[in-house]
Amino acid sequence: MTAHAADFTQSPPVVWQAEAYCGKDYIAIRNSKTENVLNITKQLLADQINLREVSDFTAFLENIYQFLNNTPITQIIVALGDSTTANYNNWPRILSTLEGRSDLLVVNLADWGFSVENHILVAEHFLKWLNAAMTWKESNVLDISTVMLCGLTEGYLRLGEFIAFSHGERITPLHEHEELLTGHRYGGLLARLTGEFPADKKSVDRWIARRVVALAGLLGAICADAGSRFYGILRPTPYDDLAPGYLNALRRAYQADAAPSGFEEWCRDRGYKIDQSARFDLDLRPILNHLVELWPQQTGGFENSDYLDWSDLFREIDELCWEEDFDALHFNGVGTRLIAEGVIGLVHNAATHRRSREADNSASGHTAVTGGTADGRGRAS
Repeated sequence: MTAHAADFTQSPPVVWQAEAYCGKDYIAIRNSKTENVLNITKQLLADQINLREVSDFTAFLENIYQFLNNTPITQIIVALGDSTTANYNNWPRILSTLEGRSDLLVVNLADWGFSVENHILVAEHFLKWLNAAMTWKESNVLDISTVMLCGLTEGYLRLGEFIAFSHGERITPLHEHEELLTGHRYGGLLARLTGEFPADKKSVDRWIARRVVALAGLLGAICADAGSRFYGILRPTPYDDLAPGYLNALRRAYQADAAPSGFEEWCRDRGYKIDQSARFDLDLRPILNHLVELWPQQTGGFENSDYLDWSDLFREIDELCWEEDFDALHFNGVGTRLIAEGVIGLVHNAATHRRSREADNSASGHTAVTGGTADGRGRAS
């Protein structure tokens, strides 16, 4: 019997951006939102990929099902994130090329401006669909990993909304879909936090960070239910103490320009951002500091879920890891490759532990349990 992707699709969320990579095969949704990135992709990678453009998410799932049907896929990595994961220079695409494997399928569900709660809605739907599709096909997939890069997008959206709420410009300080997710079966902590309105301005940053952590925990629980290992990663951030290479490169560009103006004026005139607080005109560092403190504490809350702080992943890297337009947000080829190598290192490490346990359990006659221990830094070994 031949299954149709629609057989597994029930009330899908609206998905405008989705890509998948398997060997040289590349599937992407083309619409008015994605066409610029796809045009760049076709221009730069035309001789390296077999690009298949589809019109919507249902057609995208059809093509994923064809991969599962016609290709011996043994490992799937699902990527979640904002524009830093959705742009042309993105780590999931680089990751898919690192080892030249035809049995690895990378599904990139990141989208511009997406925050954790958006990822929850999309990932929950996709993982349910994927499990149904694999059950129908009797798939050979051994490992599914879901990897989310997040951090300051979640912070600046919520801080901006809280400020607008305090000025009477919004009826709620909560971000889109947050109230909806308080009713989720894993939304108990989020429900309590959304009801704990901060007592003073000093409490706002930590309240925002705790809500982001609760949402990430909710996503980890969803992935555990779906049989996917989950990696929640605080993405690299160009504050000078976390990634000095960014500001050093910016100062070198200023010196090379020999501009008569001061450094900060020169940056303003060109739209260059000294760090992410400057990019969003909000002091986001306190939120990041709370996230760095709270984030790793989530590990162990749900089976096969790891929460890693990579905010300083580029601390020892002298090269610029962000785009040369110095927007303090999007990674260049150096940055995306370092992230891709770190993620594949995490996934390999977990797979090695899983195989080791399976061998031990087989020898002892016990049933194997999936999962593994992540490399705390996330760097490829």
